[in-house]
Amino acid sequence: MSGGSYDYACFRVEEFAEALRKTDEDPGRVAFKELLILVAKAMREIEWVDSGDKSDGDEYESIQEVMAFLKSDPKTIIKARSYDKLAEKLKRYLDLSEK
Repeated sequence: MSGGSYDYACFRVEEFAEALRKTDEDPGRVAFKELLILVAKAMREIEWVDSGDKSDGDEYESIQEVMAFLKSDPKTIIKARSYDKLAEKLKRYLDLSEK
């Protein structure tokens, strides 16, 4: 894969999102981090399409995910994230208790 049309800027955005601090304290930062992760994914898809590594149109699904997210209420995003964390903890607990 050649990539590089945009100097792999998507990875810098992804790194920033992963390094973002205070995401356990601030719902706005949690929502922003989730947005950045989706944006980085869309950026990567666009870069690969523009570099000729993927077909035209392969980036549209990722772009639509970003647009859908932008219409979300941050409080809903926080609740969903909290639910996902709880579900993961329960899954780990159940997996441990079955042994």
